[in-house]
Amino acid sequence: MTGDVVLSNQPGTNAWRDFFEMMRAIDVPEEFMAIVQ
Repeated sequence: MTGDVVLSNQPGTNAWRDFFEMMRAIDVPEEFMAIVQ
């Protein structure tokens, strides 16, 4: 793994947009995906 982030206009790049739209549409606990220290 390189750790590089690739930005693309290819199909499938809408996955993150769709993910965050879904997260806003449903009841997700605040600590979901939170950094625990």
